Amino acid sequence: MYPIDSLAYTNNGDTTYFHKKFRLDGYFRVYNEDKSYFEEGRYTNGYKTGKWLFYKKYPAWYLDEERNYDNSGHERLNGKFIEYAQGDTIPVLIHNYCNNVLVGCQYKFYSSGALHIYSENDSTGAYINNYLVLYENGDTLYYENFGSSGTGTAKYYSQYNSLEWEQSYVNKKQEGWGYEYMTAYNNETDTTVLVERSLFKNDTLISTTNINTIAWKIKDLGREVDSSVIYYLNYEPIKVIYYHKGKVVKVEK
Repeated sequence: MYPIDSLAYTNNGDTTYFHKKFRLDGYFRVYNEDKSYFEEGRYTNGYKTGKWLFYKKYPAWYLDEERNYDNSGHERLNGKFIEYAQGDTIPVLIHNYCNNVLVGCQYKFYSSGALHIYSENDSTGAYINNYLVLYENGDTLYYENFGSSGTGTAKYYSQYNSLEWEQSYVNKKQEGWGYEYMTAYNNETDTTVLVERSLFKNDTLISTTNINTIAWKIKDLGREVDSSVIYYLNYEPIKVIYYHKGKVVKVEK
């Protein structure tokens, strides 16, 4: 590799303070406070450029991520972004970026190296053409063809093929309901439950409904709540309604 010009120590892995104040130049290795993580690569006039490698220690050092930045002075991702399996050299994720936007073919893999999720993005990052989810043996779990119009539904699955979220798109814009799920694992059956749903219109967030699997209490009322709906205007929350068993408990504006 390159010679290390300097070492830096950061809080929570954040190097912003260092490169904005001191305008670092050269090849650096940057550690977090407890030295369980470090990243290394080149700073040019205080900004990350070129290839950067990110390492974690568990228990030995292993390569966790590889990122590629352009030379624009804005730390924009350009090229491949790769995540590796813990303690292994097998990629579990390969994303392709152009000017900080997902563009082209995207890949997610099982820890065995088998393809899990394949998708395509246009120059704006919108889904187009094929969206494919596979079982580890290569059988199809889910398929959608967004075509050139970018119309269809994307579904994201965990490494264990539990559905984590789904969102519909019309003409490359979020439209209708999007859903997020949580899976409870036990020895007999795995249960997937809806925990959040968001309503979009023409790519604008209208409302979000949070569904709590365990009821909790509003402190100032001492009342139990099992769901809440947040309404938005220009992505800013303007009203929150709390519910318990379908009845309104509290309204905040």
